[in-house]
Amino acid sequence: MSSEEYTAAYFKNRSKEEIENDIKRLKSEIRRLIQKHDNPDEETGLMFEDYRDVIRRNLEYYGNAVKAYQQKGGKYIPTKEEQKVLDFDDAISHLKTLKFEIWGQWIIRETVTCTVERRSVSVITEAYPRYESPYTKEKFTIPKERFFSVLRNLHMGMWLRRYYNENISDGGKWLLRLTFTDRRPREYSGSNHYPWNFEELRSLLKKNSRKQADSV
Repeated sequence: MSSEEYTAAYFKNRSKEEIENDIKRLKSEIRRLIQKHDNPDEETGLMFEDYRDVIRRNLEYYGNAVKAYQQKGGKYIPTKEEQKVLDFDDAISHLKTLKFEIWGQWIIRETVTCTVERRSVSVITEAYPRYESPYTKEKFTIPKERFFSVLRNLHMGMWLRRYYNENISDGGKWLLRLTFTDRRPREYSGSNHYPWNFEELRSLLKKNSRKQADSV
């Protein structure tokens, strides 16, 4: 049984009021876990890898709970915070460029520039030399709808604008800048700290690069 089938079966026999309470509980737990992750000084009792699994699972359950609530006649009204997330997810359809940079004392500086075209996203990855590492430049494409789908699943509207861990002084820094066709750019950055699903963004920007990349 898939996760979708499991949650559909779970909510089928619950009342509208019970599902409404489920939604409140899930929202509270998601907020609690993300806030704990965003504060690197707090003890959480979870390994970093567990965050992605637990938060992602709760987000999936939350989405299914809202659908079940609406199917039972409930009218779900998003909070202002939720509406901002929904608005940003909608903005992905109007994405023009995405530029990601990461660097640090022990990290080769890497720049990834994504340009949205008609049916695909052109990706150029540049790795700048550090010590004995050579400069490299590669180019590949990602289907536009797949690229947009992954970005929406990152729920970037929930991210902080800046992530900082003052307990580490010589680690890595990063910057993410998105531009749109119809609204102001948005930037995220960090120093030795990252959003809970940061590696999913990194994976998207490197997906199949070894197979699809062409030297430029």
